Amino acid sequence: MIVSRIHYFIVGVIFLLSFLAQADVAKVFSEETPTPLIEGYQFTEGPTLDQHGNILFTAPREGAIIRYSIGKKAESVFYKGEHPVGALFRRGTHLYGTQGSQRRVVRIESPEEFKVLADSYDDKPFNKPNDLWVSPIGHVYFTDPNYGRDPLSQDGEFAYHINKEGKIQRIEAQFERPNGIV
Repeated sequence: MIVSRIHYFIVGVIFLLSFLAQADVAKVFSEETPTPLIEGYQFTEGPTLDQHGNILFTAPREGAIIRYSIGKKAESVFYKGEHPVGALFRRGTHLYGTQGSQRRVVRIESPEEFKVLADSYDDKPFNKPNDLWVSPIGHVYFTDPNYGRDPLSQDGEFAYHINKEGKIQRIEAQFERPNGIV
């Protein structure tokens, strides 16, 4: 199922619940204006939570994945310089992500090592993989819009499915800039 903004809402609710579980609730709701938790990044995307309740998000222009723990300083934790884009979702101990500039989907094994899950379909590179979701049984679904690339690498903007064996299947529906997937 492709839904444009629902996964951001779900991650936002999870983030809020995690934050409220660790914060002084009265203080959070008594302030008249929101207070930023983190500043200094040009653009952020792909929020997700790890198994400890830390917030992970991408800072594509800085080329990093950032981890933020309530009450601690944000830190860059994964592959500086690899231009992460879009949503990241954790399944077990693995972190999955997209690398739009490199036109691929990866599973991050450690801060120094990642495995490329997909970088092309039908012998053509992807447009610019953006958001992804990992099902409970380990299947990966991702969107492939064409942000800033002309002409298209593929013959349209699609969503794709990678099964547990690594086989890539295009979801046969034409989209205009697919963004967000659950």
